[in-house]
Amino acid sequence: MENFKYYIAAFLGGLVAKMYDDISDNEKLIQYKSEFILELLKGLHYIFFLLVSFKDPFFYIISVITNGLHGITNISSFEKPYELSGLLVLSLYIFYMDYTNINFEIFYNILKKSIVGLILFGIIEPYFIKAEVSLIKLISRVVLIILCVLGLNQENYIVYLSLYGIGYFLFSVIVQYYCLYICQEKCEDKCEEKCEEKCEEKCEEKCEEKCEEKCEEKCEEKCEEKCEEKCQDIIEDKS
Repeated sequence: MENFKYYIAAFLGGLVAKMYDDISDNEKLIQYKSEFILELLKGLHYIFFLLVSFKDPFFYIISVITNGLHGITNISSFEKPYELSGLLVLSLYIFYMDYTNINFEIFYNILKKSIVGLILFGIIEPYFIKAEVSLIKLISRVVLIILCVLGLNQENYIVYLSLYGIGYFLFSVIVQYYCLYICQEKCEDKCEEKCEEKCEEKCEEKCEEKCEEKCEEKCEEKCEEKCEEKCQDIIEDKS
């Protein structure tokens, strides 16, 4: 029960980290973007991440390694002010880490058990998957969630990493699905509505043109009739 609150913190830490990442730079989520929400998510991530890091230093170490690999294969990953400033701020934890709890054997065990996820997320995915939204990225994130779920029956230091990963990749899957299918349907509906509006406008324009043409024809006919009548009157008067 004591670890339960840290399990929740790990899950929420991953969740808010990905929420900030997607809301800040995904154009299809622009309606959810505001300064308040972004600042709130940043603050929550710092708190949740550090809470779990103080509880288990291995969580911090593996996170640094993963993000380091991700940064090497994806140079733009730390271009934004938040990513770079977050890296600098969280690096201060090195001076407060409890090194008495760090055991090389445990560290090696963690690396061995999380190597597949580290390679997939830290190296393969950023190198081969460049698109912000794609089906292959959706599949990749589903695979990573499965790997994280498999880690839930391991030691606590693996469970923390797994829960953080589940929170992070779960939100990613939701956003990928939303952008690929739900948002796409909305765009198609909007396109249909716009097409219908344009068609109606064109129809109205054509109707107006036809009406004008008919009016002109009628005016010409009336003018001709009046001219003929006047001419007839003049002829009659002269005769």
